[in-house]
Amino acid sequence: MMPDELRDRILRWEGPHTDFQEAVGHNSELAKDLVCFANSDGGQLVIGVAKDRSVLGISDTDQLLLKVDDVAFQSCSPPVTVVSEIVRLDGKDVVVLNIPKGDQRPYSTNEGRYYI
Repeated sequence: MMPDELRDRILRWEGPHTDFQEAVGHNSELAKDLVCFANSDGGQLVIGVAKDRSVLGISDTDQLLLKVDDVAFQSCSPPVTVVSEIVRLDGKDVVVLNIPKGDQRPYSTNEGRYYI
């Protein structure tokens, strides 16, 4: 995703296929988000943007991407595919997680919960 495309997505804000978060919370919440997108038509989780649409960025993108990979494989059943991108916007790194429509639906969290 190019910076101008991300800027446009921020202006249009959230919808059924896009969710913005300031940061990633607890692993169970991330697993829920991943499962939701995988069980539906897929979507994008954009991390590093505040609810007021300001760009906060992510200070340690490597640590975040490792956490996402771990949750996608260890906390989702079957494991969820996530294609990650780092987009530089306003001098800050924003992480875009692309979650495609799952091929092995239904997906659940490791707690046995199914979400759409």
